[in-house]
Amino acid sequence: MILIDTNIIIDFWKTGDENIKSVILNFPVYICGVVKAELCHGARNEKDLDSILKSFKIIPGS
Repeated sequence: MILIDTNIIIDFWKTGDENIKSVILNFPVYICGVVKAELCHGARNEKDLDSILKSFKIIPGS
C-alpha cells in the first residue's frame, strides 16, 4: 500500500503527471485523514470543496 501525501496530490491536480496517475490507478493507494483535512482546508470555495470531496471517491483507498 502507498500512502499519498498532500504535495503529491496537489502536484497531480496542477500538472496531470502521468507517473502519478499510473501509481494511483495501478497500485493500492491510501489517503490518510490528515491529508484529506489539509486538502479540504485548502479549498477556496464550496465548488472547490465539492471537487475535492468527489476526487476522494475516485481513489479506492481514500
